Amino acid sequence: MDIDVNRVVTVNIDRQTQLPQGPGFGTLLIVAPSTTGVITLGERVRSYSSIDGVAADFVAGDEELKAATAYFSQNPRPTSLKIGVRDPLNAIEDEMQAIMDADPDWWGVIVTADGRISEDPTLSLDLAQWIEARSRTFMTSTNEAEALASGGGLIASANGLNLFRTAVFAHADAFLGVGNAYPEAAAYGVMLTTNFDAPASTKTMKFKRPAGLAETALTNSQFDAITANMGNVFTRIGGFPMFAEGTMASGEFFDIMHGFDWLQAEIAFRVFGRLVTMPKVPLTDLGMSILEGEVRLALEQAVTNGFVAITLDGDGNPQPAFELSTQPVASVSPADRAARKGSVISFTARVAGAVHFATIQGTLTV
Repeated sequence: MDIDVNRVVTVNIDRQTQLPQGPGFGTLLIVAPSTTGVITLGERVRSYSSIDGVAADFVAGDEELKAATAYFSQNPRPTSLKIGVRDPLNAIEDEMQAIMDADPDWWGVIVTADGRISEDPTLSLDLAQWIEARSRTFMTSTNEAEALASGGGLIASANGLNLFRTAVFAHADAFLGVGNAYPEAAAYGVMLTTNFDAPASTKTMKFKRPAGLAETALTNSQFDAITANMGNVFTRIGGFPMFAEGTMASGEFFDIMHGFDWLQAEIAFRVFGRLVTMPKVPLTDLGMSILEGEVRLALEQAVTNGFVAITLDGDGNPQPAFELSTQPVASVSPADRAARKGSVISFTARVAGAVHFATIQGTLTV
C-alpha cells in the first residue's frame, strides 16, 4: 500500500469563486391589486421566467396576463418577470416598500391598468415620487385627452416634477379592460434584455418596433406636444411603427438611466468583491491600486458594451473616453486612516449616447 503523497506535499486552495451580485437589471416587476387572490399579501411577490407560468396562474382578461404578454412577446425574449401585489386600501408608497422588503431583485416597475391615472388619479404620481429616491425606474401610460392632444395631463405633471426615473407613454388604449394596451411593458421587454456583459449590447429605446402593440395615430402637432413635454409614444413615423423618443419625464434618456445604475452597481460590487475575497486590502498606495483596478475593469466593460464612448486620438486610434485616478494614501487624514477609510478613487467618463436625429446637407451642381 502506497503512502499518501499528501504526507509530503500539502496543497491548500482557498476557493474564492463567488462574488457578490448586483440587482436584477433585466427584471420587470408588475404591481397589481391583490383582489384576484392568485398571489396573496402574505406571499407578496412571485417570479416567472416565461409567459407559460403567468398563463398558468392567471386567466384571459386578467390585467396581469395582458401586461406579461406584452413583456414576454418581445425579441429577444426577456427571461425574468415578477408580479407583486398591493393592498388597494393602503398608500402605494407603503405597499411598494412591502414589496421591496419581500423581494428587491427587480429594476423596472409598472402598474396594471387599474392603477393608472385613468383609473386612479393619484397612484401614478405617488409611485413615481417614491421611485425617484431609489435605484429603480417606473413606466406608465395614459389615454387622457389632454395628454394625447397636447402632451398635458400626467405627461405634463411628470415633466413638471422633473422626474428622472419615470417615463410616461401616451396611448389611446391605456385604460382598464382593453387588450394590447401596455406600451410600458413592451418597452421594458425590449430594453431589459440588454446584456451589459456582451460587446456593443447597450441600446436606445427610440426606433424600436415592439411586437403585439397597437399604434397610436397622431397628428404632427400632437406628436410635437407629447415629445416637448418628454412624453413617449408608439406611433408611425415615415411609415415605420416605432417608439419615440425613449425619454424619462425629466428629458434624460431611458438607456442613460439604465446604464448609469448598472455602472454604479458594477463598480460597487467589483470593489466590494475584492474587499471580501482578499485576506485584506492594505491601506497603502499599492492596496488602493488594487481597488482602482476593479473600477478600471468596470469602466472598460462599459466601453465594451457601448455605454461609455470611444474617442479617436490625433492619429485616428480608438481610445476609451474615461480618465481614472486615485489620491495618494498620504493625503488621507490621520483620523480617516485610523478609521481605515481608503483614499478617493475618481473618474470621469463620457457616455456614448445614441444618434436620434441626423442632418445631411448637400449641393448638386451641373
